[in-house]
Amino acid sequence: MLSSRSIDGTILRSSICRILGTPCLVGVLCLIAANAGAQSPSTAGIAQPPAAGDGNDEGELSERPKKRSHNDDLFGWHYGSHGLQFRSTDGRFFQWFTFRNQFRLSTPFDGTPTSPEAIPATGEGHTKLAVNRSRIKFGGHLGSARVQNFVEIDVKNQRMYHFFVTVQTTNWLDVRVGQWKVEFNRERVDSSGDQQFVDRSIVNNDFTLDGQWGAMARGRLFRGRAADSSYFVGVFAGEGRLTTDDDGVPMVLGRYQWNLLGRSVGFSQGDVEYSPEASATIGVAAMRGRGRHTRYDSSGGADLDGFATGEPGQYALRQWMVDFAFFRHGVSAQGEQHTKTVIDRLTGGERTLRGGYLQAGFFPVLGWSRALSSLELAGRIAYVDPDTSVDGRNRQEYSGAINWYINQHRNKITFDLSRLVVASTADVRFRLQWDLSL
Repeated sequence: MLSSRSIDGTILRSSICRILGTPCLVGVLCLIAANAGAQSPSTAGIAQPPAAGDGNDEGELSERPKKRSHNDDLFGWHYGSHGLQFRSTDGRFFQWFTFRNQFRLSTPFDGTPTSPEAIPATGEGHTKLAVNRSRIKFGGHLGSARVQNFVEIDVKNQRMYHFFVTVQTTNWLDVRVGQWKVEFNRERVDSSGDQQFVDRSIVNNDFTLDGQWGAMARGRLFRGRAADSSYFVGVFAGEGRLTTDDDGVPMVLGRYQWNLLGRSVGFSQGDVEYSPEASATIGVAAMRGRGRHTRYDSSGGADLDGFATGEPGQYALRQWMVDFAFFRHGVSAQGEQHTKTVIDRLTGGERTLRGGYLQAGFFPVLGWSRALSSLELAGRIAYVDPDTSVDGRNRQEYSGAINWYINQHRNKITFDLSRLVVASTADVRFRLQWDLSL
């Protein structure tokens, strides 16, 4: 264990806030827009990185292209870009099936420590090799291409992870009903199989809304124009997965996303398609709700450090965030800035949390060989202030990663190294992961 004072958490926090929480972000992305039409160097003869995997499997509103298999339009049973697929001769019935596993090696610990005690002392850590995730996914359309279905089963933990139906009514309106990771912040909606790192940043633990049961209206406006935008407005039970509202007050959230170059960035990390044209988005989102819990995770409702599960409707939650994403020619960047307030309606206590991250990646050796051209380097910094009224409790993350995309996001190997700091206690974590979808 390394006990040290890392780069000052205040400096890290203020740097991320300046980029994500001020007009500086808009100015940077406007410069990107002004130069997006510039002619790029020819890539003729260069071995391209493989295309993205199943970034659109969950029905995201994106025109980001998917590398299609020549089998995708065949009738009957076949293996295509989504895995095992079946298409009826009239095209009205289409279903795909995927089995996905994550095999992870980590040392001296896994996970995200939220207190100094969670970082193991020197010699007390351990090396862990395990199946981290095991999922069965299937989706498609039944009777009409406008009625999309999606189901994801968590085999390892024996629970239903996603199940929803999306009805595409017009070009600018979809209606979705069921349970899924709600479209609040980009990092959480990005599939765990479409990450640039072994897992999400330290920000995810405190600020994700994760999976919720409810309904949402979503759509794309002014497609291809300067005002190209995506919107998401939903009402949810607000108690996490497989639970209903316990006090009659739902969770309400909204997200607006400006696709400032007329092209949206899908909910998937890394420009593994080596996009020939630049895509950039700026998103803002807000949520309010109340319930027994102060945070959420893949198991449902959970509690922040210092809070216990309360009575129905005890905690009022208010959150807002801003995020951005950019892809062009194998270079990608994204980031988020969050603010969250928890109000205890029984005691009158109140706590405000802040957090954010910045990450970027690129393919450094394009054109050497297919294997080397599929290697991506990525870096990430992140911070969490778990209570803005108390000094000295900040958490920081400094991570680097190497990805080898063997077959898109469907078959990749990721190695990441992170220096994690909680207050003045720090340690380095190593992880190696193979993510495979069949």
